[in-house]
Amino acid sequence: MTPDGSCPPWGRPPVVDTIGCGFLAIRARSFEFSMSLRVSDGPLVGIAGRAYTGRMSDPKSEASRILGLRLRRRRRQLALNQEAVALLAGLNVSNYARIDRGHGNPTFHTLIRLATVLGLEPGDLMTGFSAEQLPPTRDSLTRSTGSTWTGQIRPT
Repeated sequence: MTPDGSCPPWGRPPVVDTIGCGFLAIRARSFEFSMSLRVSDGPLVGIAGRAYTGRMSDPKSEASRILGLRLRRRRRQLALNQEAVALLAGLNVSNYARIDRGHGNPTFHTLIRLATVLGLEPGDLMTGFSAEQLPPTRDSLTRSTGSTWTGQIRPT
């Protein structure tokens, strides 16, 4: 609807129901109006309500948490939001958001892209980590439990 409450000449604007949230967008020559709204019914509302009831999980490692802090600090210094950084780095916003919160495990190439977007050297993101800050490896799990694999490898 237009600001005066009437519908534009081309009909009612689209409302998209995705996971319980809608987005209303109206475009005309003289103005552009956008707003987000909460949809109280729809096929996905019940699913969305259940999806966010749990507590946010802890970071997978201390190193992931520290990396997220470094990225977030630099992003805020540049006055960028997560969406802008993700777009500039060629990442999905939700994937970048996980890294920014310290829950992601970015690839080498992703780290280079993020460092470039944020005006950093990749080494600036990776310095100062110790082995204790990393998640345990499979080898360290078998060493700590004392159990090892005792199978045989047969030639084929």
